[in-house]
Amino acid sequence: MQKDTFPKFIQNYKQRVTTLSKRKRSLLKKAIELSVMCDLEVFMIIFDKKKQKLFELNSNPMFDSKVVNEML
Repeated sequence: MQKDTFPKFIQNYKQRVTTLSKRKRSLLKKAIELSVMCDLEVFMIIFDKKKQKLFELNSNPMFDSKVVNEML
């Protein structure tokens, strides 16, 4: 049996919510690890368009979206 290489939309609502929660937590954990282990400034935003919710991670309180825009 061959494994699909591209992720597909999860039809089951409960499974989709569970997957979102687990993967979001993993992303946040990895971003924190990168910040600490590699001495990086990390600014991460996850936006849930259905709930209109924003999840944000700043590795430094002085580091925000304005700083990111200036860097770009």
